[in-house]
Amino acid sequence: MFKYLLDIIKKMKGNVLTIGIDDKLLNCFNNNSCVNVYTLDRAKGIFGKSKKRRDNKGKTINIKKLKKYFHKKSLDYIVIDYSEIKDYIKYVIRDIVSLNNNKVYIYCDKEVDIELLVKRFKRYKASSIIKEFKDNYVIEIDNGNSRTNWFKNKIYYIPDTGYNIIEFISNVLIS
Repeated sequence: MFKYLLDIIKKMKGNVLTIGIDDKLLNCFNNNSCVNVYTLDRAKGIFGKSKKRRDNKGKTINIKKLKKYFHKKSLDYIVIDYSEIKDYIKYVIRDIVSLNNNKVYIYCDKEVDIELLVKRFKRYKASSIIKEFKDNYVIEIDNGNSRTNWFKNKIYYIPDTGYNIIEFISNVLIS
């Protein structure tokens, strides 16, 4: 899986947002001079925005309000580790659709319900391709034709919140 992602990263050009990726992948970005990389890393429960290097402290931002820090359709690529955003998925999906104009790469474990994730992106007319590896999945989402607006986001927020409440109740009852 990492080899597949490394090959993709070497071909990227433009503005890239990374959320919670590994050091190996981040070092590959540092070797590529054709990209501007913005990293959001989870450290002590907050996300920090820094450009190009991981050792920069960066500006602390709220992951629920990504649109406030980046312009509409300003990011060409987004690379995400699903384990970092799973608690914020209903906020992150709507922001990704409005910020990205090319492709999103999400890598996750086999335990993740990827059909639900793909379904949430298809609401906005984004197409997706799922690559399966031994222990992981890589989901490639093309946001070239996706559209969003304020009303759509509010409509989709309601069932996503309901799903999270039902999931929480079922986890409480099971444990």
